[in-house]
Amino acid sequence: TMSVVPNSQERVVFLSIKPEYAEAILDGSKPYEYRPQPPVAGVPFTMLLYATDGVSEVVGAALVDDVKRADPKDLIPATVHDTPHDADEVRAYFDGTTSGAALHVRHAVRLEPPIERTEIRERWPDFTVPQNFRYVSEDSHAGLVELTRTRLNTNHG
Repeated sequence: TMSVVPNSQERVVFLSIKPEYAEAILDGSKPYEYRPQPPVAGVPFTMLLYATDGVSEVVGAALVDDVKRADPKDLIPATVHDTPHDADEVRAYFDGTTSGAALHVRHAVRLEPPIERTEIRERWPDFTVPQNFRYVSEDSHAGLVELTRTRLNTNHG
């Protein structure tokens, strides 16, 4: 089985996401995460779910095994029925763009305890919340990747 725990070569995507959508990914009710600009990373890749809006912590990790890219008018009907969203809500999110992506989550794991912003800052001193996502790796953010791996392994051997 593919593991959500990143290996040392992998590029990890640190993704800002609303807390309710992070929860939906973690409980399995939202298998697609929509983004106008998807990460440039070979699949499968690990996404760290940084819940915004006052939560301000990495609440989980998700394994993305497919990235569907298309015009939202084709992308939405092909994917939205599997998600908690309605089509109009997703259409409004893409607002006039002619290209978008749906990141398919193979499985997701909750971090217990979550990684708080103070813990992130200790390991990534110039951390600011990304508008969309940032890439992190063993080379650039070893402490954060290592802490994530430790929490994931503790929870899920």
